[in-house]
Amino acid sequence: MPQSNRPRLAILGSGRGSNAVALMDGFQSGRLAADLVLVFSNVAGAPILDRARERQVPTACIPNAGRTRIEHEAELGELLLLHRVEHLLLAGYMRVLSPSFVRNFPGHILNIHPSLLPDFPGAHAVADQWR
Repeated sequence: MPQSNRPRLAILGSGRGSNAVALMDGFQSGRLAADLVLVFSNVAGAPILDRARERQVPTACIPNAGRTRIEHEAELGELLLLHRVEHLLLAGYMRVLSPSFVRNFPGHILNIHPSLLPDFPGAHAVADQWR
């Protein structure tokens, strides 16, 4: 298989994957001039993984339960290196990445989750700010 010169991206998500579906469809339609090489979740059985499999996108899951942040991020880093990922799209990824992990992708991480840290964390950040 010929090598592509297009940017290589991974989507990280922890839940349903509703935002990730729009991204996956954008990659598959060619509207996004990059290659989606992996969809990752830290939650076993997360629906985002099913949505990726439906679209024949490679998936991986490394549960974070019972692991330190350092251990989990080290394993995730190895996985991303194996897939030669250059850019990360955080689509409902419900873990805060450590500064040392983020330094591995300087200027190459886009978080589309609407949390407003530190005041309004979580899945309902926008609604919570109006209460």
